[in-house]
This record gives sequence, structure tokens and C-alpha cells, in this order.
Amino acid sequence: MTLCPVSKSLQHHAAATELKAQGLREQEIGQRLGMAESAVRQSLRIHRLMMSQGLAEPLVRLAELPARTNRLRRHRHPRFRFEPLAGWTPHRE
Repeated sequence: MTLCPVSKSLQHHAAATELKAQGLREQEIGQRLGMAESAVRQSLRIHRLMMSQGLAEPLVRLAELPARTNRLRRHRHPRFRFEPLAGWTPHRE
């Protein structure tokens, strides 16, 4: 379950990569998929990152907050706590 809308870059990363492998330019890929050229580049970048990390899906489930983050600092304030919902079990692969 995704809590936020998924961008076109995430939706079309596989199709954009396939079209790029066929020799099409980013502009042509964007026209075929109905995306901006910058979104096509983002899709290709996402796919390269996924392959380098051995991921099959672009979205990764987080069971706990990352140890080192630059943006997520609310969890350090006593008012904000990360507690999974009752009955939630972590997904194990």
C-alpha cells in the first residue's frame, strides 16, 4: 500500500528502460509514454539505482526509521514516536 501518489517516473521506469535499450532518445521515449524528458531521465536513473541495489520494485518498505538521515529528525523529539499499528507484522523476504 502506497500512502502517496506514485510519480510517472516510478510508474514507467521499466517501459522507459526497454525503449532506451531499443535505441530511442529520451525525447522520443517521453513522447511515446506521455512524459517530460526530465521525467524519462529520472525513470532511467531510478532503474539504474534499482539494478545496482538488486531491487525488483522501486518502493521499499521501511519497518523502522533509518539510523542516519538529514531530513527526518522528528523521531528525535519526545513528542513524535514511531510505533507500528497494532497487529502489524514486518514483511520478511
